[in-house]
Formats: sequence, C-alpha cells, structure tokens
Amino acid sequence: MIAASSSNKNPIVYSFLQGWDQCRDLSPDLIKETKFNEPLINWHSFDGEEALYALRESNGEAFNISDKKLREMTTILNKKEGYKILPAATAGLIGLLELNEKMNFEADCFVAVLTAKN
Repeated sequence: MIAASSSNKNPIVYSFLQGWDQCRDLSPDLIKETKFNEPLINWHSFDGEEALYALRESNGEAFNISDKKLREMTTILNKKEGYKILPAATAGLIGLLELNEKMNFEADCFVAVLTAKN
C-alpha cells in the first residue's frame, strides 16, 4: 500500500514518516492550500489510525509530493497520453514511481488510477 500526499500537509503521511503509531494532527496554521494540492491536504484525519495500521501491515510506504512534481506529472501525462489529469490525482502515481526507483518493480505489475478533468 502506498500513501502519497502534498508535502507535510497530510497527517497520515506525516505520522507514518515520523514512525508514530497514532495519527497526530498537524497545525492548521502551517497548511497552505494551493490550486494543485487542495484535494490532498488537511490538518486532521478521522481514520488516521486505520490508515497507519494498513500501511504498517502491508509493509507500505508514504511519500510527500511537492506541488512542482504534481504540476510536472500533469504536464507529462497531457503531452504523452493526451489526458487532462488533475494535479492532486497524480500523487499516488508519483509515489508509485518513487517506490519503483527504490525497489525496481517487475514491469506491468502495478496499477495507478487517475481522475481526469472533463
């Protein structure tokens, strides 16, 4: 399982990367919303402990993804595939690609689901 969200703006990803067993709230004052990260960010998670449990039990990973990477991936997908993917929707794909860099996955074994603009 992979969790990927806007850099330091998601309590689940932040808590996992800190190695905490419980999902801790972030300071709302430190959360800066942009047009790229808006669907990804929050200072509190209602189901954070369950998400952390799932990440740990699956030997999963979590990734902070910058707005720059979200924008770049949207541009790449539009140019290469012709799809207009919402920037925030690319976070999981970017996380999967970053994990692939570490683990060198066998080709055609993983799927990322992306949502597109109409």
